[in-house]
Amino acid sequence: MTQNKKTVIGITGNTGSGKTTVANMLCNYGGHAIDADVVSRKLMEPEGAAYKPVTSVFGPEILKTDGEIDRKKLGQIVFNDVKKRTMLENIIHPLVTEEILKQIENSDSPVVSLDAVLLVESGLYRHCSAVWLVIAPAKDRLARIIDRDGLSHEDAEARMRNQRDTADIEKIAQAIIYNDGDFDGLKSQIYAMAKTFSLTEGRCVPVAHVQRGSRRPCRDCVGGVLTDRQGNMFSPLRIDTALEETE
Repeated sequence: MTQNKKTVIGITGNTGSGKTTVANMLCNYGGHAIDADVVSRKLMEPEGAAYKPVTSVFGPEILKTDGEIDRKKLGQIVFNDVKKRTMLENIIHPLVTEEILKQIENSDSPVVSLDAVLLVESGLYRHCSAVWLVIAPAKDRLARIIDRDGLSHEDAEARMRNQRDTADIEKIAQAIIYNDGDFDGLKSQIYAMAKTFSLTEGRCVPVAHVQRGSRRPCRDCVGGVLTDRQGNMFSPLRIDTALEETE
């Protein structure tokens, strides 16, 4: 959807795919990036709205000596326990969504990139003009996770195994972006998609919605598709096709 004539590009993908890099690249097109994980972290700080409900459910054992929530310890608790993970998500997701919508509303930028692992599962995608799915080879994701999070090879692989299959997300994504570590190639893909969605460096033409019976996310439901400035409908689009069309 567009909020106050803003275009919101929801960017998702499994850990290590490079979705944050893609989100930050969109800042070159007149917008700014919102990272759902950063929002979540702030909400769980002692003064944050999630602090009391999370600590009341999971107890003092998740706290550091300074009173802050130990996210690593909390992650270990919910990692293999679906019930506890669901309890945590039921606390966090509504608060994260509320805060992100506030940030979008208050943004002065015409285009906002929203970086969220659980973009679809949390329902945040319903507030986006488009969904971009970032995927990467497993070996590249593994190397990034180890380097970024300081995990052992075994722990990084376990984290990857615990992530969801993105096949269902591909069905509603307007773009599938491949990130194999080629930075220039990734920039070219973002440029291609920016043109496809009528974005140019330094400005943005808001994306319109039209209704039809399909799986495309729209204003308040899951029944629209995206159109360009001429009213042409977009189908689910792989990035290599977009590159061919914009060359």
